[in-house]
Amino acid sequence: PIGYNWQLPNLWNGNTEGDGWHTLEGSPRPYVATFGIGNTYKLSRFVMWERAGTFTYGHGNPKEFSIWGSNVSQPRDQVLPILAPEGTVLGDWINLGNYNFPNPPSGNPANAFTPGDDAFVKAGVSFNIPFNAPNVKFIRLAVGSTWSGGATAHVIEMSFYGRPI
Repeated sequence: PIGYNWQLPNLWNGNTEGDGWHTLEGSPRPYVATFGIGNTYKLSRFVMWERAGTFTYGHGNPKEFSIWGSNVSQPRDQVLPILAPEGTVLGDWINLGNYNFPNPPSGNPANAFTPGDDAFVKAGVSFNIPFNAPNVKFIRLAVGSTWSGGATAHVIEMSFYGRPI
């Protein structure tokens, strides 16, 4: 579910500030966003921009998350576990990787972030997708935990990189 009038297409609108994707308060975990990437791609990496400023390392910013993929033209919905081993297949979906958003570079606790930590979040963080991951045309972000441990998740922007198949 989408909350606070934020829209799923905000995840790829090129705007790394402002509105992004946001779940409704109290949505079940994992918090999920599913979208097509147009064609089939062999993905190599992605960049995630979390909500910065007063939300840096807090609120609904993902701490632990997975990226699932499908190469089926109309993948069936599937309830995902909060965590599953990389390569796990559930219905039409395969777990491409499990990720942890890096801790604040300053070494401070998340609730005591510095201007440098905020700049790190604003710049976006790159994550590699395993070389042996299959080709996909759909992505499913599954957020298992957030920095606040609260009952909502949000991401400002995501960019995926790879080659078309």
